[in-house]
Amino acid sequence: KQRMLNVSLSEGVQELSSLVRKELSTHKANIYSRVDAFDAAAKRKEGQLRKLDAKRIKRLQEDLEQVKKTLAAHIADEDREVHISNARQTSDKLDSQGKMESLTTAVQLLKSVLAATSRELVQQRSTNRNVLNQKINR
Repeated sequence: KQRMLNVSLSEGVQELSSLVRKELSTHKANIYSRVDAFDAAAKRKEGQLRKLDAKRIKRLQEDLEQVKKTLAAHIADEDREVHISNARQTSDKLDSQGKMESLTTAVQLLKSVLAATSRELVQQRSTNRNVLNQKINR
């Protein structure tokens, strides 16, 4: 009887051990599956974030270019106004000194204003060409 009980007990322990191994194996496979799914989701999210960052960087670069253009235009306007103001002041001073001198000086000042405007136009054309080339290259 004792022997039968030991054999039966031994078989029960082996069967229980086998069931525990199966359950652990299934549980382990589930854990690996979940880890793989989490890893794949993390990689997808990382790719999405990289795309978003690239778009943001591009948008910021475009904004920076626009600010540079606006600033250059404001500077050109300021320079033009300063030249015109200086020409007016000089012309007013020279009017009191004599008509001939003032006419000569006014012509010279107009030449300097025209030269400055010409430089600004050349620079604006160059800037526009650069912007167009950048857009074409994209």
